[in-house]
Amino acid sequence: MIDVQTKKDKSKLRLVFTIGFLLYAAGIVSIYFYPINAHNTYMSENALMPGLSLVDFDHKESHRIIKYSKSFQSETIRNEKDQKKSMEWIHGQLLEMGLDSYLHKYNATDGTVKYNVYSVLRAPKSDGTESIVISTQFKLSKASELGTDEISSIGFIMSICEYIYTKGRSWLAKDLILVISSHNSDSELDNGQGIRSWLHDYHDSNIGSSVRDNFFPRAGLIQSAINFEIDHKFQDKIYILSEGSNGQLPNLDLINTIGRLARKEGIQDLISLSDSVSTSESLMTIFQRYTSLALPENFKTLFRFMMNQAIGKPTGNHGIYNRYHIDAVTIGIPPGIPNSYYSNNNIKFLTKISKITIGTIRSLNNLLERLHQSFYYYLLPSPFHYISIGEYMISLGLILAPLIIRIVYLLITLSTTFKSDIFLLRKNKSTNSPVLNSSSPSPSSSSPSTPPTTPSRRQSKLSQLLSKIFKMETSDSPRDIVYSIIVVCLFQIIGILLYLLPQTFNINFNRFKSESSLSTTSLTLPPLLVNLLDEIKFITVSLFLYLIVFKVILKKIDNLFSTPPTSTSTTTTAKKLGGNSFIVFSNLPILVFITSMSLLNFSFCTFASILSIPLCILSFNSNSNSIVTYKGSKIQRLFVLVKNIVFLMLSPVILLPILSRFYLDVNIFTLLNELVAQYQLYSNLFFPFLTLIYLPLNLSILKYTNN
Repeated sequence: MIDVQTKKDKSKLRLVFTIGFLLYAAGIVSIYFYPINAHNTYMSENALMPGLSLVDFDHKESHRIIKYSKSFQSETIRNEKDQKKSMEWIHGQLLEMGLDSYLHKYNATDGTVKYNVYSVLRAPKSDGTESIVISTQFKLSKASELGTDEISSIGFIMSICEYIYTKGRSWLAKDLILVISSHNSDSELDNGQGIRSWLHDYHDSNIGSSVRDNFFPRAGLIQSAINFEIDHKFQDKIYILSEGSNGQLPNLDLINTIGRLARKEGIQDLISLSDSVSTSESLMTIFQRYTSLALPENFKTLFRFMMNQAIGKPTGNHGIYNRYHIDAVTIGIPPGIPNSYYSNNNIKFLTKISKITIGTIRSLNNLLERLHQSFYYYLLPSPFHYISIGEYMISLGLILAPLIIRIVYLLITLSTTFKSDIFLLRKNKSTNSPVLNSSSPSPSSSSPSTPPTTPSRRQSKLSQLLSKIFKMETSDSPRDIVYSIIVVCLFQIIGILLYLLPQTFNINFNRFKSESSLSTTSLTLPPLLVNLLDEIKFITVSLFLYLIVFKVILKKIDNLFSTPPTSTSTTTTAKKLGGNSFIVFSNLPILVFITSMSLLNFSFCTFASILSIPLCILSFNSNSNSIVTYKGSKIQRLFVLVKNIVFLMLSPVILLPILSRFYLDVNIFTLLNELVAQYQLYSNLFFPFLTLIYLPLNLSILKYTNN
């Protein structure tokens, strides 16, 4: 039977749960109102002065962009897509312009030698201590896809450099570095290996580079960078891609400068943020299906921005500069006239884009120090509106409120564990019987002229409510607290091992993939069947490890801390191991992780909180005395079995195969390799959250359910 005190405690828990749920819902709803309450962007760094200088880039230079693009296209086709010959052609063209041009060799991951081309335009009025980088990446597979009057990134960036060399050296105060990085033709996504190798060698302490006999001169310290990407996927607008590694963002003034120059040229309506999410095509299809709803356009843009930041994979090669604390963005330009452009004059459109590019370089050239005045923590619903950190952090606090309230509430109840019986006895006496203060006069001797001071009705009701809520004692003993710490630490050690092992020993999960062809016969298995076999293999091994943890390790720990049940005539009750302390210590890691990582990647922490907080609250059902009643009912056993199945379906053992099969359409071991590789390249939070937080949390939930 449950006593009256237990019923009161459960009503208090329901009240706390209701308050937490309302705050959680308010935090999610508040995100919808971000675009409505967004502020107009403004220039914080006065030295940038965008648009104050005249850029005399005319139609003649625009025709030169098309000329260089067509020349590179024909040269690539003539060389039969030979990367080295194409790079040598670019190198020769830059030398003919009068630029100091060099070929940079680097070792690719496939064992071959790749080439980058870079040039340095020395500023005549500087001492060579500062520099600006403009970069692009050429793809041989797309070099022959240009249509009539379409441009390539190679032709565009070469024309810009030629203009600055012939007409811009009079105002150039910083060295200008041009980098054209190669692309792995065997892979559509090569993780920016070319620009990554160039940056590594540029900042290396050696005079040479990572490849022997590779002459590698330097310029000044790189203060900022602009990466250009001209591709057919940018059809409608000009895109400013700012999301970098692990969601890092450049200084907001860099984006503001591009926006101000576009407004000056009258094409501010063509400027937009990322139009897609940096993920697989299948997941992108699902994303587009849900964002096609009747939602405000600014909210869709904000959601895409937050999704890209949460994934942690850069939306362009600009994200590689973040590692070296260089403010950088990628400008995505369509190769032809945008569909939403008001004119069919391609030359006029190229002229405006070139003026924006040169104006941005000139503004960065005016800086006397690094960008530091404006925001680094912000959200963008549009290129001309922003939400500051002081506003969006409130939503994350509201979403975390249920977990924070519950942990604080249970910690207060656990505080009675370390209080002596004498203290509790005195406390009960003081609350049950009126005790007069010895220093106060007796009622008989009190003067009628000085009536006793009584608190207001509002204050008394508030104090009574708080005292009723937090007046809950627990039956947890120090033995339960020690047990909870040991079990939770065991789960955390398992997560730490899974986090460290793939990185320490460079484990290649592709070695565990099933062979598509059978060695005994000439039969070839279809890819769908191969993926299914790998998923079964992954689930079987993972469940076997789960059984070892629960049936071997935890069983021994339970035997050390378990107490025999107390028998009665009707029921048998036993103390639930851990009790409320197990709930507290199981939920603390996720709270610490999200609060500490919210500055690094706010969007990831927000989405992780939205998905994880309900799991934390609903899976752990605490009560005041932590007593479990065993009646041997089949309904109870069935209920526990259903809960185990549900929580097991929410475990990484099942979620990862579902994610790889139905959303990403990749092999499960390929997905594991990609998770580890992206963490090593971009330091995104998905892999550490999965191993260090979510897996131990799922183990704790299963342990609590079967306790």
